[in-house]
Amino acid sequence: YQVNEAEGTVTMEATFDGEAFVAVGFSTNGEMIGSEAVIGIAGENGDIPQKYNLGGKSTELVTTMPAEQQTLTDASVEVVDGQTVMKFTKILIEPNEIPVDPNVESIMLWALGSDFTLGYHRGGKGSFGVTLAGEGGSDGAGTTTVAPTTTTVAADGAATTTVATTGSGE
Repeated sequence: YQVNEAEGTVTMEATFDGEAFVAVGFSTNGEMIGSEAVIGIAGENGDIPQKYNLGGKSTELVTTMPAEQQTLTDASVEVVDGQTVMKFTKILIEPNEIPVDPNVESIMLWALGSDFTLGYHRGGKGSFGVTLAGEGGSDGAGTTTVAPTTTTVAADGAATTTVATTGSGE
């Protein structure tokens, strides 16, 4: 990611080692419901990622934001050598959306599909915190890597889900 505080934007790139929808979300609590996401589905919307409201866990409740809120720039989603790559620039603070303050930790979400059909994120999902701006509030740049979710089912049927995350903002 790259923050441009003078323009009030953040540019992000999400790469998945596979071919499926890719989602990057903004949350107030780390939960899907009530959050917002940029979802890239190659082959849809002219290969332009769209902004969505995450109103629930069923596909019917994951709704595209109205046209006037589709403010992403330099946005694309494509498959390159078997990897799905989504890029976009988002305004940090927009009316009726979750504000993103680059100087404090933001709660981010991520999800990966199993194909290019918007639905359950069988490729993995998770949340993590990141402060987008660099030291002293200057323009920040960094990389946050999240590994697909690993679910282990014990003999007693209890499931444990692990998401590996590493991050740096410089």
